[in-house]
Parts: sequence; structure tokens; C-alpha cells
Amino acid sequence: MKKSPALLSILCIFWACAAPVRRTDSNQKPPGRFATLRKLLTRPPTYLPCPEHPRFSCEYPRRWGKPKEIPGGLEFRDPKGRASFSIEFFAEAGPGYKSPDAYRKEMTAWGAVEDPHRLFQVEISSRLAHTVGFTTYEYDPGYLIGEKVSVQKTEFTLVPDDSGIYILRYRSGRADFLKPPHRKHYEHFLSSLAWKAPNF
Repeated sequence: MKKSPALLSILCIFWACAAPVRRTDSNQKPPGRFATLRKLLTRPPTYLPCPEHPRFSCEYPRRWGKPKEIPGGLEFRDPKGRASFSIEFFAEAGPGYKSPDAYRKEMTAWGAVEDPHRLFQVEISSRLAHTVGFTTYEYDPGYLIGEKVSVQKTEFTLVPDDSGIYILRYRSGRADFLKPPHRKHYEHFLSSLAWKAPNF
């Protein structure tokens, strides 16, 4: 059947309306999935490298802010004061130094009665170390003794070195000690640790 020119014109108009030509606007925002990808690519890193130190390198949580310098190392603290961890190096025969044997004897005596008072051998950045966990009760001086108390947990780790010792501490409230995000931040810090040889 032969179609008339009028019918063909009507069909052309119909298809033009049904499928209009799409125009690209240079100012048009990208689709949602591309915006999400771009956001992920430009998101600030969760962890930052710690300030330069002659004895170690590591990473710390960006949101915690810059670490505080302490004798022999650095302290990293949650902005709300709920958790902290630190690393210190003590040179043999220098201020604050104790032999690994002397430290190990003391470490088992720390803490409260309910603590296990046991040393555990661990490996940190390819080095053997000893760690102990213990509890402390801190009373608010503004209250009567026994009326208000803060229960803190500490993980203390001793890492022997040929020229001294490293001391690592992780501290948090007992209820949050093993929970993220604080524990996760400390474990990332441990995994990022790299020891440096001294420069003579």
C-alpha cells in the first residue's frame, strides 16, 4: 500500500515529538554515580603520615589533629579526650631508660586485682615485643572517694632495640577499649609503624 505524502508528514512529526533530540549542556551536572565517584576521589585521606622523626615513621588519624611532641616521641589524642596512643624511644643509658628485663618484671604487677597480670609476646613491624593490658580507676577530685570514678584500660608494649627501647601506649575508657573507632585507629598506627636506624 502506497503511503500519501500527508501521512508521511504526520508520521515524521509524531516521531520527532516522541523522541526529541537531546542537547548537551556544558553546565549540566554529571549523573549521580559520577558525582559520587568524584567525591570519593577527592575525599581527604583518613590517615596522615606523622611528623618526621629520627627513630620511626607512622600514620595517625587525620581527624585527631596534629600529634603532641613528648620526650622521645609523639602522642596522638582523640579531640574529645576519649582515647590516646603514643610512641617513645629511650636510648640506652639515657634519661628514662630501663632495661627490657627490668620493665618486664614491673609490667606484670601493674593494674587492678581483677587483671590477669600476664605478659604476651607479639610482633610489631617485624620485631618481637611484649605487651600487657591493665586497668586503672581514676577518682574525680571534685567528688568523695568512691562516689565518682573513671575506669581506664591501658595497653603497654615494650619493643627492645639494639640501642635502647621503644614504649607504645594505647589508652581508652574500659567500655570502648576494644571497639572502633579508637581501637581501629591504634591498630592502623601499629601496622604503619616503621623503625629507623639512627644517624651517626
